[in-house]
Amino acid sequence: MLSGFSAGEVGTLIVLVLPLSACGVSIKGTNEVPAAPIQQMRTDTSFADEYQVEDLACQSASEAQTIGPQSINLWNGVSTQPVQFTFQDTTSTTSLTSPAVAASYFNFYQRTNCGAVGDAASCDKGTVIDQPSALRICHSSGSYPRVSVEGVALSSLANISVAFNYYQKIPNRRPDLASAALLVLPSLEKTYEGDTKRSVATDNLAYAPDFGGQPAFVVFPKGARTAAEGLWQGLNLWEVPWGLAHEFGHHVFRTHTGISTVGDEKVGLDGVLPIHSFPTREEAANLALTGRTVTDADVWGSINEGYADLYAYYVYGAQPGLTKNVDCFDGNREVSQGTFANGEAKALTADIIATFYSPSALVPGSCKDGPNFQDIHAIGAIVAHGIDQLLSATLGAAQGPDAAFKKVQLLLAFAERLGATEGKAQAANTPLTFDLLIKDALLTAAPDGKLKSAACAAVRGAFPQYADGWFASGGAFTCQ
Repeated sequence: MLSGFSAGEVGTLIVLVLPLSACGVSIKGTNEVPAAPIQQMRTDTSFADEYQVEDLACQSASEAQTIGPQSINLWNGVSTQPVQFTFQDTTSTTSLTSPAVAASYFNFYQRTNCGAVGDAASCDKGTVIDQPSALRICHSSGSYPRVSVEGVALSSLANISVAFNYYQKIPNRRPDLASAALLVLPSLEKTYEGDTKRSVATDNLAYAPDFGGQPAFVVFPKGARTAAEGLWQGLNLWEVPWGLAHEFGHHVFRTHTGISTVGDEKVGLDGVLPIHSFPTREEAANLALTGRTVTDADVWGSINEGYADLYAYYVYGAQPGLTKNVDCFDGNREVSQGTFANGEAKALTADIIATFYSPSALVPGSCKDGPNFQDIHAIGAIVAHGIDQLLSATLGAAQGPDAAFKKVQLLLAFAERLGATEGKAQAANTPLTFDLLIKDALLTAAPDGKLKSAACAAVRGAFPQYADGWFASGGAFTCQ
């Protein structure tokens, strides 16, 4: 689905479906110290910065290292600033490891060949050119340059750690939550028409259910084209605390639903879940030509995206402004905000549902132009706002960290219900619908079917297409 560019237009702003595959990826052997120094990370003209390993000798060192306070870089809503972060139970023996991250990697390079521009069906599964290298840290404390490989990994790990540590406090957490890999700055290339055109994945964060046999958080480089167009000036997406907390939310969702893939959803790293799907003009035009088919995977993915937005929101105490001044996210992904940045209400109306299911693809402009209701992230934003309003009315709690902590417990219970619902639907060979899945949120809030009047009002506002059926005489719910 990625479009090609002229030879002089290397790089893409965004990838719509990331061309990764677990096939051929080997992350074994990280218990062995390499015999020779690892080479510097490869660079690409599609990257905004030249990412280099600051301490190359460290990558072939043999001694274990405990990682303590480090200076990392975080976005505060106005600018990116250095922050002192104390890493707990974090070591670097064979690679950077923490309770949340089983191993850290860089220098992964994969090429996918496509037969024609815009024809995703002709693309191969991808060839791994360079296997991922284990990333080690040799400074127990201090700082690394902001765009060094180590600096990117430490800032990313800090944000993942905050989300993980919050999860550990939740009473109904799952003890079998798996640790994941951290893959930073991969080079993922698509070539078209005999290698005359190419595109490279940049400007994203993602959660991959399977990377060489384990889940992974993936941190993409900033793109040169993005920088030239003036998006995300002064920040990198991995520096936004909400961003990797969102990706950790996908990990929680997968754990508590027990579902890794749904329907025709792709497996391995082909099923990677990016934090956004803003298409370039070329990608959007190709979609308009090829059309689209909406499946169970798209419906499930929309719920998954809303869930991850909610988890990240609760990690940071349900405080507004978590995406403040972050282009394309500000307003659109603010859970507390009842409208998108362009003023459209976050409500799952009949028109929006029809747009989502339409076989004719929209051709959006810039990601700043407004929500694309064929994008699972836009639908997820509606779901997240509506469910948060439902939980607020149910708990009768003021906004803030205490209320957020009560809500996140219900959020985990919601995922358990979703997993059971998906299993029943699969067994009965019935399609997944928003009606079916969002109803699980109502059942989580009111297992007896009796909702407070304020909760009913919240549901009618966010999910008007389904509310009448849910609250009809003899329906599943009554309003108190």
